[in-house]
Amino acid sequence: MTDLRKHIDDFEKHIEDHIHEHEHMHAEDLGLEGHGHSHEHGHSHVHEHDGSVHSHEHSHMHTHDHGHDHGHMNDHDAVHEQIHAYKHMMAAQEAHDHNGHTHVHTWYETFGNYHYDEFFARVEEMHGYLSPGVILGGIMVDMALKRLPDGTKIGALVETQQCIPDAVQLLTPCSFGNGKLYFKDMGKLAVTLFDRKSGEGVRVFVDSKNLDKYPEMSKWIMRTVDKKDQDADILRDEIMSHATEVISVMKVTVDKKIYAPKKKYPVEMCGLCYEPYIVKKPGFKCPACDGKNPYTSFE
Repeated sequence: MTDLRKHIDDFEKHIEDHIHEHEHMHAEDLGLEGHGHSHEHGHSHVHEHDGSVHSHEHSHMHTHDHGHDHGHMNDHDAVHEQIHAYKHMMAAQEAHDHNGHTHVHTWYETFGNYHYDEFFARVEEMHGYLSPGVILGGIMVDMALKRLPDGTKIGALVETQQCIPDAVQLLTPCSFGNGKLYFKDMGKLAVTLFDRKSGEGVRVFVDSKNLDKYPEMSKWIMRTVDKKDQDADILRDEIMSHATEVISVMKVTVDKKIYAPKKKYPVEMCGLCYEPYIVKKPGFKCPACDGKNPYTSFE
């Protein structure tokens, strides 16, 4: 997306130069004296964090027109409206510092085999909305995947049932249904991807370091504000631009009891409702008929 921003800046400069040249020629045709100039200055820097290269580009266009002919101002305004429309496309990638200057950040571009816009679409389809928790989980899962050797028979361990499991199921072959996604309630935003043969893997987790630098993430993670009072767009942008700065990775070995094959119990027919059920303790009736029914029947 940085290339798109450069394209927009180049396009703006080209249009500004064209308008300036056109106005200057028109002024000469009318015998009017005028002068104007436009210039662009900018700078960029690149830094590396967590193995990924991040670039920041800063570009500013200043146009000064001191001519006496204003006959083409409507064209000028129309072009600026078009430029504004292009820039609006970049709004999701822009962050503003305390002085109001705009900086273009390189977002977390890919999640597994998906470009971020494809991943966003899948999140909305699966989760019901563009959940910041699933986006953060997607970054965490992707970071873990990049650290596993090729050919790893992946298992996944999540420490919360909120959001992170959906990211695992979107980006890995692990799910609760196929028995390769495991849950241990530690109440933490953390995920471990590991080899189901050896138990060796990597745990990716939210670290408190740098968290105070990013107020939207901090408020969301620490639940210091109600969800309805938080700007979801700003939070998502902050996660996409800076999540790797508040995430840490550690090598771990998962306890074999977590991922050991589960005991297979026999299946019998309930003597009351006549539905087949997995029998974990002797008896002639299923748990539902034994008073543990999770619903009320109206038939």
